[in-house]
Amino acid sequence: MSTPTTTDTASTTSRRGEPILQVRDLSVDFYVEGEWFSAADQISYDVHPGEVLAIVGESGSGKSQSSMSLLGLLPPNGRTRGSAKMGEVELVGLTGPALRRIRGNEIAVIFQEPMTALNPVYPVGFQIVETLRTHFDMGPTRAKERAIELLELVEMPNPQVRFNSYPHQLSGGQRQRAMIAQSLACDPKLLIADEPTTALDVTVQAEILKLMRDLRSRIDSGIILITHDMGVVADMADSIVVMRRGKVVEHGTADDIFNRPQHAYTRELLGAVPHLGGKSAVQVGERAPGVAPTPGAGEEAADLAG
Repeated sequence: MSTPTTTDTASTTSRRGEPILQVRDLSVDFYVEGEWFSAADQISYDVHPGEVLAIVGESGSGKSQSSMSLLGLLPPNGRTRGSAKMGEVELVGLTGPALRRIRGNEIAVIFQEPMTALNPVYPVGFQIVETLRTHFDMGPTRAKERAIELLELVEMPNPQVRFNSYPHQLSGGQRQRAMIAQSLACDPKLLIADEPTTALDVTVQAEILKLMRDLRSRIDSGIILITHDMGVVADMADSIVVMRRGKVVEHGTADDIFNRPQHAYTRELLGAVPHLGGKSAVQVGERAPGVAPTPGAGEEAADLAG
């Protein structure tokens, strides 16, 4: 696949119409020992239908906390300032039934570790059925049929059998597929994928990335991809926000970021990706055969919120 040009990317975005999500000057703070500490400071971006926006940076950069704040998923000592709008709905400050209508229906999350996100005491099919029946007027028979359809959509092996499997009976990749199926149950306008392949081995990572690439061509949801892995970004992203220490240091199309990086930290992230035979393994829109996603710069560390 050829590298997209800036003009191609811009024209594609313009055809998509109004953005699903408009984030302006979004800030996240945590109150610790009598003081407010900033985790994310004045972040702004748009996400359009069918677009993958990657938010990249090492752990502690604020990428996950800023995204979780969109759904009010901060710990009790957290606060969100600024604006994040889906259409005319302001997400910042939304609470109660209004927030619950957004969760799942409009925005769904694919978490990093499905073993902790899925309930271990219920079969995965039951959990998808419960999601469907919570949000839709749907009987148990139709909900089960739809749950199996969703498992088929995410290419779960033997979906009718796996419907009755408990999370511990599935492999890591199968658990991730089950969680993606649950996330897609309500046809959300926006998917937040928080390090969706980090907990998987490299072979399964490649399978899940292929699944996500296939899904984006079959659904028209926008995707926020949170990762520190520039190989994943090269596979998936249309546009990229680079974060460091809670601030956006660079924001542009995938073509701009990979081929014309402006900030020293962006160049550091790209420079950390191994090269094969003198050619970078990371090219926008393509990957050298057999090359698995490779972690970007920075060590894994505890997030600011703990």
